[in-house]
Amino acid sequence: MTQTAKYILFSFVSVLIVALTAIAIVEYVVDDTTMPRPRAMMRIDRIDSTYTHVDILPLGLLVNNSAVAEESTDSTTGDGSRWLNISYPHYRSTVYCSFVPVSRGNLAQHLDNRRKRISLNAEGREMRSAVFEDSLGRYTAEVFFAGADVPTPLQFITTDSTSFIFTGALYVDGRNNPDSIAPVVDYITDDVMTMLQNLKLPLDK
Repeated sequence: MTQTAKYILFSFVSVLIVALTAIAIVEYVVDDTTMPRPRAMMRIDRIDSTYTHVDILPLGLLVNNSAVAEESTDSTTGDGSRWLNISYPHYRSTVYCSFVPVSRGNLAQHLDNRRKRISLNAEGREMRSAVFEDSLGRYTAEVFFAGADVPTPLQFITTDSTSFIFTGALYVDGRNNPDSIAPVVDYITDDVMTMLQNLKLPLDK
């Protein structure tokens, strides 16, 4: 084989190796098995909402059948205050409620104390709120929304301005991922609003 032929063969082999290497690199880069996968979000399966009246407190409450309503074991106090936990096992969430008898003389003090607690629970976060009356004008409810990335994204105060204050705060496990628990907060918010709009007062029971 002449020197020229050897040179041509060597050049052809070199070009072929470079071309095959380039093709291999391109295929490796575009192969989707090498691409990073997006992080999966926790899936929230929304349960259909059906409700039952629960008469544990002096108030009658409309509670979602997917939740469990239980009075705290140390609930009764000398002043008649009561505590109720409405837990959602499927969502690892609980609405902690309290019922406090009041009079016109101490109503303002109780409301002020409760509002301070709500602010502390929200960790100083600016909150949205909604106020409404029941259809007969017997009580008012104020609901506070602080966002899904705080310990208590939803809280409320309800009172008839003469005899009781009914309050509650929602706690959701796993709040380190606000996007994943936002559907849970929305779902339980619907339940809380339904409950507050359909309270049975002591005189109704």
